[in-house]
Amino acid sequence: MAIAPSNPQRIYAMFETGDGIPWDGEPTESGQLWRSEDGGHHWDLITRNRNAMGRAHYYSRVAVSPDDEDEAYFLTASFARSTDGGHTLEAVPRMRAPGGDHHDMWIDPTNANRMIVAHDQGLLYLGTENAIYVSFDDGENWQPLQTNLPHAPVSGIVIQEHFNDLVISTYGRGFWILDDLTPLQQLTSDVMDSEAHLFEPRAAYRFRSITPPSVPYDDPTVGEDPEYGASINYWLKNPAESAPTITIQNGAGELVRSLDGTNDAGLNRVHWDLLDEPSTQVRLLTPPMYADHMEVGSEGRDAPGTSPMTVLQAPGIYSVTLAVNGTEQTRSFEVQKDPNSAGGEAEVTAPDSLVQTKAEPVWHRANKMARSRTRATWMSAAFSALPSSCARASTKLRSTCASRARQT
Repeated sequence: MAIAPSNPQRIYAMFETGDGIPWDGEPTESGQLWRSEDGGHHWDLITRNRNAMGRAHYYSRVAVSPDDEDEAYFLTASFARSTDGGHTLEAVPRMRAPGGDHHDMWIDPTNANRMIVAHDQGLLYLGTENAIYVSFDDGENWQPLQTNLPHAPVSGIVIQEHFNDLVISTYGRGFWILDDLTPLQQLTSDVMDSEAHLFEPRAAYRFRSITPPSVPYDDPTVGEDPEYGASINYWLKNPAESAPTITIQNGAGELVRSLDGTNDAGLNRVHWDLLDEPSTQVRLLTPPMYADHMEVGSEGRDAPGTSPMTVLQAPGIYSVTLAVNGTEQTRSFEVQKDPNSAGGEAEVTAPDSLVQTKAEPVWHRANKMARSRTRATWMSAAFSALPSSCARASTKLRSTCASRARQT
């Protein structure tokens, strides 16, 4: 059963009849297509067409175009389309694979020419495999959307509307999620003909960690979380001469982060974790106290207990720029605060803004102190090597240098 999105009073329903009328010489069970124009109060029999309702006793699925109540798709063992409200049916081309059962379908509400179909068996390159397919031209042509999905019968398709993720169920291989359908929804023939194209990013959420519920160890039902932050998607017709670069700027036009992009023909995706560039690492140029045997190179050594600091960026409007083959494309997107956070945006971002303002100066000052200690240590050693007469004259200075070295 399906309700027409453009007219909720129009309802389609497919029913098993169990009439046993032979088809190709063998008794079978078929179905009937009924339609209501008044929200289900009254029904009219539209057709008994076997091409649309083979094995309706096993399962059936009806999908209606989001902007045309007369355009409907009927999925059973076959796959048919009607453009006159179910009166006339035609087989959808290139999708009736041998033994294929079409289980579910999704039509993009933003563009009815884009659709995804799941079924048991489809002709996939070199053999008959289980698959999920996508069409960008109203079902005229189809191509696999398999990626890393295991080859198993796909029984259901649902779109998580808030995040625009594709969720599917399989027979025996669990539930799978394709995060962020934005590039598929924005992919057109013009985009595929272009050398490079940066898609409009979806909004990103500044989620914060919460205490997880108690779960058993090695729980086989635990899934995999999506990448944190903003997903940046772009199209390359061919690999670029050098890897693309991606830069993020805040609303004030300040550079926040630079990222290296992937360089594959087709769709590419890079994630920004909403952090700025790491601060300078604190380096010590002298060996630890009482460890003169330790050799410290010209680059120094990491200061114990320190690491580069990065700051989670505030909610707001950001821009992303894709640079490839000497050209640049820029898009804007929004970083939204965690909806579970009780504070307002100003309260949420004030502590991080303070840290971001102070972090680099503190790290710079620490490195300056390390260099000062190196000079003080060298001077102290140099004074110790002076003749005794010179040493007595410089006792006060040497003592001051040693004191400074201890303080740093």
